[in-house]
Amino acid sequence: MRYRREALHHLIIRALQRNTFTANQPIRVVVPFAVGSGTDILTRVVFEEMQKSMGATFIVDNKPGASAQIAADYVAKSAPDGYTIFMGTNTA
Repeated sequence: MRYRREALHHLIIRALQRNTFTANQPIRVVVPFAVGSGTDILTRVVFEEMQKSMGATFIVDNKPGASAQIAADYVAKSAPDGYTIFMGTNTA
């Protein structure tokens, strides 16, 4: 579990470093499941560490319902500036 979390952490940091983010705006992480779900807990743990290492502010925004369609629609309609991220998990 530790190695998976570290790998995910590094993968997300690499993706975010491709863009030049400034600290003037928080990065919203949209989770398509309820607060307290496995995906929510994983997201909060990973992005808490990222907040420490990157110095950026991350906000976890839970938007459950409609088999993740509500959250996906919200992210799809957000500004294409990289400050809104969709966080999902594979259940297979």
